[in-house]
Amino acid sequence: MTTLELALLVTIFVSFATALSVIDTRQHILPNRLVFAGCVSVLAMQLIVGFHHHALNLVQQSLTTAGETLAVYLILFVASRGQLGMGDVKFSVMMGLILGWVAPQLWLIAIWVAFAMAAIWALFTRAGGRRNLHTVIAFGPFMSISTLLCTLIGLGIH
Repeated sequence: MTTLELALLVTIFVSFATALSVIDTRQHILPNRLVFAGCVSVLAMQLIVGFHHHALNLVQQSLTTAGETLAVYLILFVASRGQLGMGDVKFSVMMGLILGWVAPQLWLIAIWVAFAMAAIWALFTRAGGRRNLHTVIAFGPFMSISTLLCTLIGLGIH
């Protein structure tokens, strides 16, 4: 896989993640159409690169990681009793796709980092008087940032 192909894959993820984060911050929703388009775009790029370089094992690894990430988010969705949105669960598929391709060993850490960042944000904004216990926090931006961080770390590992 070339650096250009990898850069294009990360750019696709960042483009969709940024748009989704802005929408989630403003409206507290991750639109299904945009999440689906992001997943399809990332997977399509992975299939193109995988076929071109005879590396379909990377596609399989990416799909496996996406499934694992989705499973964890589904469990968290049920356990959170509505505090975690279904859009976050769906967005976890894109999160898993990109991490599975670049840094499959970091997928669980990316989930943890997203929750840790959201908790820190909640503490600081509550201490600053900008929120209370009932204020909704958009979680998509934290998922995006943690995925990007772990992706960049994963690129450094290779």
